[in-house]
Amino acid sequence: MPPTLTDMLLLLEIVKSSATKESASRQHVINTFNDMPIRKAHIPDYDELERLCVKLGLLLSEDNMIGLTQMGDKINACSRRHQGVAQEFAKGVILGPGIGDRMRSVLSKFHTDCYGIYWYPKSEIYDLFAFPAIMPILYEIGLLEKDGSRVVVNPEYVELISRKITQENLEDQLLRRKKIGVLGEQIALEFEKDRLAKIGCVQEAARVKLVSEEFANAGYDMESFDRDKNGEIRRIYVEIKASTGDRIDFHWSANEIKKARLHEEDYWIYFVPGIDERTKKPSGDPIRFQNPCKTIFDNTSFKTEPDQYHVFENRMGTTTGL
Repeated sequence: MPPTLTDMLLLLEIVKSSATKESASRQHVINTFNDMPIRKAHIPDYDELERLCVKLGLLLSEDNMIGLTQMGDKINACSRRHQGVAQEFAKGVILGPGIGDRMRSVLSKFHTDCYGIYWYPKSEIYDLFAFPAIMPILYEIGLLEKDGSRVVVNPEYVELISRKITQENLEDQLLRRKKIGVLGEQIALEFEKDRLAKIGCVQEAARVKLVSEEFANAGYDMESFDRDKNGEIRRIYVEIKASTGDRIDFHWSANEIKKARLHEEDYWIYFVPGIDERTKKPSGDPIRFQNPCKTIFDNTSFKTEPDQYHVFENRMGTTTGL
């Protein structure tokens, strides 16, 4: 089986604990490692593990001695503190001074979708890497994540690998995002009509409408209906988000949030996942969020962050020019 991050951390600890001054007997390290209890039925090959650690700049091996590099010592210290090992490994080792340039070169071959997500087809991902043994570790540290039929780069690390975006590239991304958005709206519209018909609201199904084309600043895309807990039919307001991936990832404007807070239980977000641009079909039904200010903002399963601010002069005070 290919080495794991846990295997590497164990080897670094053994080398650190066995070292006299800055290095340890390689044979002593091998014997100690092979005498460790088997964990989770995983039996790592020592030679392969050592080669990987040397390749990643964690170990120095010369003659019959072996020692930690400065980065290896840093990773070992994080492991001992049980703090930030995966993040430090991703930033300091995988994207750091050693193999970082080569790794960024590989990741630069990923496609970029209309939301700025770096992705590559899961079925083809191993062909990109000259050293496929690194792949399980990239998943383990969270640098890469599986998203339906795609493998995506964790947004936390995109800034470390991102390419320069030209104005033309940016315009292409915006056009593609709009295209996916329009497809998502049509998919959500048909889904909503069908949903209402199934719960006996046939007349209401015929009255569902998209408002985004004629009322772009409405703060939602679709007006529809739903039954409340008492069985009464209420009007609802639906903001539609869509993506080519299955992972929930979208932008939510200040105006949309304002309307969500106004309508509370009558405001919904429908997320349309995995749209195939060729077939124009999603990977599944829209994922529905009622009262998203509560179900998203108060849910630790989701991470939210502001991506822009509206800056304006406060005329009640004074301003100072620089």
